[in-house]
Amino acid sequence: MSIVTDLVARNHERLSGFPAPLEQQFEEGLRALSSRFSPNQLQSWAETGVELTSLSLRSWEAALEYFRAGVNLPSNATWDSMEALGRESLTMAADSAPLAVAFLRSSPAAIQAIGPSHVRQWADLGRRLYKGNWKSSSLAAQFYDAGASVFGVLRIGQAARLVLFIDELARHSYELASACLASSPDVLARLEEDDRLPFLTFAVELAQSSWADSRLYF
Repeated sequence: MSIVTDLVARNHERLSGFPAPLEQQFEEGLRALSSRFSPNQLQSWAETGVELTSLSLRSWEAALEYFRAGVNLPSNATWDSMEALGRESLTMAADSAPLAVAFLRSSPAAIQAIGPSHVRQWADLGRRLYKGNWKSSSLAAQFYDAGASVFGVLRIGQAARLVLFIDELARHSYELASACLASSPDVLARLEEDDRLPFLTFAVELAQSSWADSRLYF
């Protein structure tokens, strides 16, 4: 019996109570990863996904995206990055399953953009925007969904300054913060790379002193 067949059989009872796509995606993820990771690593990956299903009523949706991420894992991803993705997902799903869904849904493209060593930093940036209410959850999810676009123009350190700016705006208006986040990749792409950090630094200062003018800036 192959490790994939063994893990599917071993976890069938725990996954069969959820919608059928979950178990199907679990098997697809295992098959996709079986040539990249060792049997012990595959077992650890499977255990993390199954654990995700038990955290809340909707956390099975996060597990589904976790299994999909396994299928779509970019070529530059390592086992360390996959392990970090699992740890961050468990922590996130315990607080907000929808937030973990957004994080995992965008993870293949984001890992491709930021590199496999920055999974934790990327998770922390989105978590900074989450304050425990639905508006902040939506804003943090928007940040994760925009990951590939944001990291197409910003390095991880520059993105931290963007998050500081968006977080400051959100203290006054989630709608304004969301609009500025949506436009930020296009706005920043029009700047020279060396000008982006000074631009964001000034944006933070403007948001702290005159937040209502920030929409004009972006």
